[in-house]
Order: sequence, then structure tokens, then C-alpha cells
Amino acid sequence: MAHRNDTFDWNSEDEYWRTNFPARPYASGRTYDDYRPGYRFGFESANRYQGRSWDDAESDLMRDWDRYEHRGQSTWEQIKDTGKLRFAVFSYAPYFMKDPATGEWGGALVEMARDVANELKVELEMVEVGGWSELVLAISTGKVDFAAGMQATPIRATAIDFAGPIYWIEWVTVNNPNFNGTNWEDYNNPDVKVAVMTGSADQLLLEKWAPKATQVQFKELSQIILAVSSGRADAFTTTVLSSMIAKEKNPGLGTFNTPKPRAALPGYFGIRQEMDPRFKNFLNWWAEWNNKLGHNERRMKEAMIQYSGISEIPESVSFTE
Repeated sequence: MAHRNDTFDWNSEDEYWRTNFPARPYASGRTYDDYRPGYRFGFESANRYQGRSWDDAESDLMRDWDRYEHRGQSTWEQIKDTGKLRFAVFSYAPYFMKDPATGEWGGALVEMARDVANELKVELEMVEVGGWSELVLAISTGKVDFAAGMQATPIRATAIDFAGPIYWIEWVTVNNPNFNGTNWEDYNNPDVKVAVMTGSADQLLLEKWAPKATQVQFKELSQIILAVSSGRADAFTTTVLSSMIAKEKNPGLGTFNTPKPRAALPGYFGIRQEMDPRFKNFLNWWAEWNNKLGHNERRMKEAMIQYSGISEIPESVSFTE
């Protein structure tokens, strides 16, 4: 019996995946040849490390993939070869918005991606995905070349890489009219009830900056707004984008605050993990250049007014470090 790694057996496996590839959920917009190196590497590795757990074999697999002779093009090579840069989009104001009349995409992160493509002198191709939760899969499977607005969490960094930051997003508070908190210390009291979304970054940041506050947890932002408006909670904390939209649509809410110390997390480009550093290096320098010149700050604020229905942005709001 021939060993499964020999040419004949790989040819049989190759034929199977070439036939069945179009039915895979990640196949949209790509050809089988784009994924063929990964299929072959998986086929060969399954035999080479048969009987070993993923945790035990992971470092060997990473080393082997970096040296793999049949590995395909890097992202940089692919972009230069095709003349296209594929960017993940979905409806989420003010980052991504699709004009229903023209089908054109706009938004703060779309404008950033357009400038990246212009600098590279390639065409920007919008690839629609299902939302934030699908970005890691879309990047790691090669459905898109990059995404934007991602937080570089340790867990995500095991699957994809990041470049940037491209902006910083602040966490702010919105009070009930009868509560006058302005800094995190004002909320850091068991007598103060702060509404947060369960399992969110909002909750984690509240636990860091006001750990003594009494949390009132909800699943939806609309529930949080109602709780604060009705007095069941003294305040809520979330990103500056969500809070400004909530305040604009619910004038009965109290003051909008940027508490001290400032709480802000960076947003990044998400990209594939690969040995060729050229695409990551380009994005890193693009981000630094556009941040220092104020272009990304401008793009964020312009998009907030254009796509989120916000009439005025407080002077305290910043998207820089």
C-alpha cells in the first residue's frame, strides 16, 4: 500500500478537494488554486504528525509552514499580481455604510481602505461579511486581504496578525440627569449603579476603572438606555461612538462625559499571519503617517456626522493616542 504522502495519493486528494471546494463557505471570490497549498500542507502534516495533539504539534506545524516548498503567494505578491486589494465590509455606521441607491460603500474605515489602495495603486474590492464575529475567519481563510477596526486581543492574535493602530476609541459615560459623575472615581462606589452590556469590553473596562461600582448588566444597548433614562441605573459606559448616538437619539439622558484617567483602546488592521513582512510593514507606516497628519482623526469625525446622525461632536472627543 502506498504511503499517503506520495504523489499518487496527494493527486487523489487534490482531485477530491478541487471538485468539492466550491461548496465550502470560504470559497466565495477565490479559486481552488488559492487554497491548494493549505490543503496539501494539511494532508501531509496529518500523516507526519499522526497521533500528536494540536498543542503538541503546533510549533512544528508553524515551522514547517514557514518553510513549505508548495506554499502560495504572500498577500503582498497576490495584491501586486492581481491589482486588487480585498477589504471586509458590512453595515455598521459610521465605519461601513452602503448606499442603497448606488451600491457604493462609504464610512470612516472604508475611506481609510480606499487611501491604502490608492497608495498601492490597486483597485479596492469590497467583500461583504456577516459582521465583526466573521472577520478573523475571513482573514485566516483568505476570503479578504485585510479588515479594519479590530481590537488586537491575545486570542485573535493566535489566528491572525495586526497592523497599526489606525485610531484609538475612547470609552465614555452617559449619566442619568440626577447623577453628576464626571471621573472614574465618581463611579467607583457600591452605591453607584452602572449599566453595561454583559460580556463586552465595556464591562471589562468598568471593572478596571471603577471596580467598586454596582454593575447592572443587560444584553442590548436599548435596554441600557432605558435603565439609565428611567433611573434604574445612574449611568452607562460604552464607546464614544455608541454613547454619542444614544445621546443624540435620547435627549432625556443626562451629561456626556470623558472620565479621567482616559480609557481608550486602539483599533487595528487585521491581516494574515505570514513570513513576508511587506504588506504589514506598509500598513504600519501608512497608519503612523495618517495618524500623525491627523487624517484618520478627520475621517472618523466626518463619518460620525455623515453616517450616524450626530449633529455635533464634543471638543473632548479624540481618536488619537
